[in-house]
Amino acid sequence: MKHISLRGRLRASFLKCFTGIFACILTPILHAQDSVPTYVTLPTTSVTPSAYAEIVDLVGGPDSGHSWHLAIHGHMVMRHDSVRTMMDSLARHWVAELRAKPITRFQQVSMLALEARAGDLAAVEQRVTSLLSTPPHSEEERVWILRSTISGLMESGGDTIPSPEAVRLARHYAEKLARVPPGVSSDTAGAARVGAYTAFMNVAWFNNDIAQALRDGWEAYAILAAIPSYEIRARMVTESGKLYQKFSVDHFGFVALLSGQPNGRAALDSLVRLLNRAIVLSPAEATRDTMLRLLERQTHQQLQEMIAVVSLYGTKAAPIVATHWYNQAVPTQAAPPELAQTTGTAARMRTLDDGMIHIIEYGFFGCPEGPPAAKEMQRMLRDFPHGVDAQYYTTTTGSWGNALVEPDVEAEHLRKYWVEYQKITFPITIWAGKKVSTPDGGMLPENSSTKDAYFFRGCPTFAVVDGKGIVRYWGGGFAPIVKERLHKVVTLLVREQANHASQTSAP
Repeated sequence: MKHISLRGRLRASFLKCFTGIFACILTPILHAQDSVPTYVTLPTTSVTPSAYAEIVDLVGGPDSGHSWHLAIHGHMVMRHDSVRTMMDSLARHWVAELRAKPITRFQQVSMLALEARAGDLAAVEQRVTSLLSTPPHSEEERVWILRSTISGLMESGGDTIPSPEAVRLARHYAEKLARVPPGVSSDTAGAARVGAYTAFMNVAWFNNDIAQALRDGWEAYAILAAIPSYEIRARMVTESGKLYQKFSVDHFGFVALLSGQPNGRAALDSLVRLLNRAIVLSPAEATRDTMLRLLERQTHQQLQEMIAVVSLYGTKAAPIVATHWYNQAVPTQAAPPELAQTTGTAARMRTLDDGMIHIIEYGFFGCPEGPPAAKEMQRMLRDFPHGVDAQYYTTTTGSWGNALVEPDVEAEHLRKYWVEYQKITFPITIWAGKKVSTPDGGMLPENSSTKDAYFFRGCPTFAVVDGKGIVRYWGGGFAPIVKERLHKVVTLLVREQANHASQTSAP
């Protein structure tokens, strides 16, 4: 008999009905802007709770992130947050429909996510109690029920933070996970608790309860370090915890939180020591499974790369070095030879210790998240006060389409794309390095010293520098939580700078 994993069963159930139901859902969502909602339901024989839960998660989550939603020429068809409002309403309607039919034990766990999204926390609590008190169920199933419930509660707000009541209930179930006895299930329970306390940390942070956020963050890492399974522990350290649960450890969120504290550097050093200890493979584990030695080497390499980024925090920001400067004045300061390299006099330099707060957004042409992230940055800048500067930093590849082009020609193509086509009005800064020979006989643009200094690799990646020219934040991707955190960090730096100014001006 072929084994089908739990996630595979969920996916199979979801894919079975996705095409039809997604097409049906779009129509009422669009009509809902101007009329009374038309609810869409299908017989429970065709659409299970897990399928509805997947639809809510996929369509109703990242509304503010402008992902997965119908857009024409880059413009959303529906009004801001109308998708979330509609999906919340649909979740309530679907819950009522599904409750009228018999639901299997397996599908009841998915009902928890729908009920959480519908805001019926009493139903969630009642269903969990029933599932955990009705035998037979293994310890592994108990962990799955609790883990799924916590995930549903913490994601019940869609692209906003969950309600305080949902968080309190999720904390209650996280405590139950802590009582799982030693064994295989304790490994997955530990991984689930790491993700839960990381989510608690972010909610507390966004609610400006910094003390609670710090407690939750340290709790997450203490649990991580104590997970018995080396494989799970190592994969969570390298941010692969999503293999085991829906939400995962969040290194750079916690690092950004710690860096703003009075003892920030010492706290970061403590975190690095904890992570280094967590990836040490014991002789007994290595003897039991020789393949873990390979995982240890891979984990060590990835952790050192992460630690290198952490080392940026609290250090003097490297200058921005580029060859082309659009939507801004071209700096008059030439880059020194070690930064200009063979590109020479075309390389200009801008230092970041000018009293302004700087946001550097790195991306590259062809990145699907690049344009929406740049446009969201443009919107965010309107909310920030004077004294916050942002620039989109990008590099050339040596070609445009299928043609090899000179650096200035490619830079002009990029200018037209970002400034004229994407309508980006804040500074666009381009490193179009001189083409140099590669070891295999090719020719590529000389590498950017700025890209290397800030460890820019993926798109988009953000670095934030405070008014004193000190690096205070680094983060990648553009999920809603990344956007919210970036906004939170900059807001805190603005407040910090204002407080410093008032103290220095006081008699």
